[in-house]
Amino acid sequence: MPLEHGLRRWFPRLRLRRRVLDLVTVGLIAALFAGATVLVYATGGTKLAWPYLMLVPVLLAAARFRVVGGILGGLVGGLLLGPFMPLDSHAGIAQETLNWIVRIAFYTGLGGFTGLLFLAIHREGVHRERDARIDSDSGLPNKVALAEALRELHAEDPAHSPLLILARVRDLAGIVEAAGVAAADELVRELERRLRAAVGEPARVYRFSASELVLLKPRPDRPADELIELAMRSVEEPVEVRSIPVHVELMFGSAGSGAAEWEPRELIRQTRVALVAAGEHHRAHVHYAPEHERESARTVELLGRVRRGLAAGEFELHYQPKIGARNGAAVGCEALIRWRDRSGALIPPGRFMPGVERSALIDPLTRFVVAEASAFAHRNDARTVSVNFTARNLLDRELVAALGAQLAEGGLGNDRLEVEITEGAIVRDPGAARAAIERLREAGCRVSIDDFGTGYSSFEYLRVLPITGLKIDRAFVRDLEHDQRALDLMASMIQIGHTLGLEVVAEGVEDRAQYEALRWLGCDVIQGFHFAKPMTEHDYRSWHEREFA
Repeated sequence: MPLEHGLRRWFPRLRLRRRVLDLVTVGLIAALFAGATVLVYATGGTKLAWPYLMLVPVLLAAARFRVVGGILGGLVGGLLLGPFMPLDSHAGIAQETLNWIVRIAFYTGLGGFTGLLFLAIHREGVHRERDARIDSDSGLPNKVALAEALRELHAEDPAHSPLLILARVRDLAGIVEAAGVAAADELVRELERRLRAAVGEPARVYRFSASELVLLKPRPDRPADELIELAMRSVEEPVEVRSIPVHVELMFGSAGSGAAEWEPRELIRQTRVALVAAGEHHRAHVHYAPEHERESARTVELLGRVRRGLAAGEFELHYQPKIGARNGAAVGCEALIRWRDRSGALIPPGRFMPGVERSALIDPLTRFVVAEASAFAHRNDARTVSVNFTARNLLDRELVAALGAQLAEGGLGNDRLEVEITEGAIVRDPGAARAAIERLREAGCRVSIDDFGTGYSSFEYLRVLPITGLKIDRAFVRDLEHDQRALDLMASMIQIGHTLGLEVVAEGVEDRAQYEALRWLGCDVIQGFHFAKPMTEHDYRSWHEREFA
């Protein structure tokens, strides 16, 4: 290992210039040469084994200065033991000329050869160190390089932290599924170029994980919020990947850039906490604050309770009826998850579902919902039971296959189970969403767009996706009875659905006037508190018998 590498490893805070290290090494080599010369002479000359000590400074010269150092070291060492060094210093016997000439040649050759070996080792080490700090897929510096850069900045100024920004590509998994891993790496490289140009120099960008990039600003010239704004503007235009324009959605967490003591690992951890907080609060950017630690701790604790509650059978489904607008008959219901804790109290979904949807728990929870809803449909005469899918559920092939198997095992006919998908789950990757919806349709499920009108509302996906229905969000129902513009907009949305051969459902209907307006406009199905709130299976049966006996 070269001397400077050893010093840096043993003394990470030590900073010595290369020229100083060279001078120190030359001094050490000279001292060793002098010491070996004196020792050889004092012990009787070159007739004994002591001349081999001269190889120590020769090899050290080769290690530090490679081939040139080895050759010069061998030449100097050979000359020091050459014509002026006797064969026997005590008897005053001189060496033969051929003896010291051969020694000089041997030392010089050995020094040059050793220098070549050290040069090869050095180059291999440089390659390995570079590879260890580079992401092999994208060619960007990786988290190892980031940690090293932060350690260097900390050694220079431990009392003033740099600004660290962690950026996550929300929809990279969809891009990978649609276009392949190579396309995702190409996207990351283009994002690195745009982000670095947006935030300005000096800025360094590192690939932290498959879907995450880190921006490091040692001395930012503006607040984090302004830099994030510039970064978000840089991806407003689609990124072209494999000649296909891709819309990229980024989420940011940042930390640092303040006059306070800091540690590299802690700064990285704080950016992660801030990124998690951004996801929990549905914000594009969050800068770290201590209260985010408490929120993260509460989220972890809650998810642990959800996991235990799922295993203990504390979750159940409630069912909200759907009513045919023309005849007022029950045509189905929507299955909604509820959590009844050990005390018997219901925990509102708004308290646990946002965290669950961002975690791996969404998979077993959705499987529970699908299994319970299928069993409910088999036990009751509800024509169609609807369940909700997230973007993650939509791309879960095993879940879709399990859903089809449950339909077959339960003896349920086609269209007895309906999957409701939000527009946001579709727009992240329309191609992958279309394939997933086609699999759902092949499994015998109806598929509708939930909360229609509040998301991206692209008519293009209405044309190409094999969906069966639209569920118009409650926001468009709220003012129907006294707002002509709301009435006209609702009429247009219903007409669009019918033109495409889709069943149109309006949710959030709370009074008779809204119901009458929707029936007059030709809406197919109504859902809301005007008819019934979500209820247990027992209460649903009682309600159905009471209303439609």
